[in-house]
Amino acid sequence: MQYVILCAGNGTRMKPLTNTISKVMIPVANRPALEWLIDKIDGEVILVVNKDQKDIIEYFKGDGRLSRHADRCKIVYQENQIGTSDAILAAEGEIENEFVCMNGDESFDKKEIKKFSKQPAYTIAVARVDKPENFGIWNVDDDRLTGIEEKPKSPKSNLANVGFYKLDKRIFDYIRKTPV
Repeated sequence: MQYVILCAGNGTRMKPLTNTISKVMIPVANRPALEWLIDKIDGEVILVVNKDQKDIIEYFKGDGRLSRHADRCKIVYQENQIGTSDAILAAEGEIENEFVCMNGDESFDKKEIKKFSKQPAYTIAVARVDKPENFGIWNVDDDRLTGIEEKPKSPKSNLANVGFYKLDKRIFDYIRKTPV
């Protein structure tokens, strides 16, 4: 299974911590948070970064290869940073068929990741939240997710996007057909 981890965000809500370090590289117990996530993944990892995230690039692909996971990580670049779908599109050249996509700043249990990777393509993880106006909220119609709205003033559900998706390579055509 291939795993795409989205890391290209600017971490603006975590400033000043992210003034000098990528959000996913903030140390947790003396290791970058991203490395803890990769520890839980069995498979090839594709990191989507922006070209300015030298800390991620150096840690996973630099001459010193600081990460013990460097040999199974590929780095791809998100050029425009215009949202999640654009970040997923950046990985297109590396994807063989089905893949799991997740936000690099989330923490998932190894068992959850393994179980989720066995789901059919186009499975999306959600979480029920008390204050949906603070999250990206999925619209639902007959138990099907039909759209997402970022921080809606009048939420249509309380199902928050948690940044955990099972997809396949058909998603790239869907992304290109969908307006920003």
